Amino acid sequence: MNTIKVPGTGKVDDRLRAVEQAINYGEVVLPFNLGDGGGGAPGPAGPQGPVGPAGATGPQGPTGATGATGPQGPTGATGPQGAPGQSTNYMDYRFSTATVAPPGSGYVALNNATASAATLIWIHYITNANNDVTVVIKSLQVGSNLYLQDKADSTRFAKYQITATPVDNGTYAAVAVTWLSSGTGAAFTNNESIYLGVIAVGQTGPVGPQGPAGPTGPQGPTGATGAQGAQGPAGPGVPTGGTTGQHLQKTSATDYATTWAKPVAYWG
Repeated sequence: MNTIKVPGTGKVDDRLRAVEQAINYGEVVLPFNLGDGGGGAPGPAGPQGPVGPAGATGPQGPTGATGATGPQGPTGATGPQGAPGQSTNYMDYRFSTATVAPPGSGYVALNNATASAATLIWIHYITNANNDVTVVIKSLQVGSNLYLQDKADSTRFAKYQITATPVDNGTYAAVAVTWLSSGTGAAFTNNESIYLGVIAVGQTGPVGPQGPAGPTGPQGPTGATGAQGAQGPAGPGVPTGGTTGQHLQKTSATDYATTWAKPVAYWG
């Protein structure tokens, strides 16, 4: 391909013809912009175009590091006193359907064949696991609850509340109770493996010391005026009586010893 150089000066017509020849026969090399007037000075910059639309919001940056822990706040007010606490324990026993004492070693029995009608639970001091729980049974408190429950079926249970201090009978204790509830399962059978559960209710603490005396209350309103009392006897001094023209006269040197007397004429 021929290269035709278009001159940057000269008449415009000549320069255009050179461009046409270059387009038709070869490669154009222009030393100027066709519209620049032959290499004249650039014109002034045009006005700035309008601001383009805002671009789409970029993705959210990563979460910053966690700030330092602030100082600990002040201690809140003391809450109200809670209900008495409870302690739960259970022991391994077998159930005896006998309704007379004493129970055998490792056994628990009731004084009635119907669990809801029982008023005494006899508890041997030796459990079915051959553990000695004498101290535990003797220390059962009035108000605590006792549970009898089949080991393998939680629907078979009877719940009682202790109504009196356990009575020690040497190898077992007789515990007075009142029935509270029973499960939906069948009644206990003889020699059945059960748990004896104890829910001990916390005892009330001692009475605290007497608090300080409160401030003196405001003075009450003034009471109504009482009735006037009887007139008292005449006090010492001027005696009663006397008539017109009389005057007091001392009768002795004793205080208040006076009497009414007629004046005595005196000529000096």
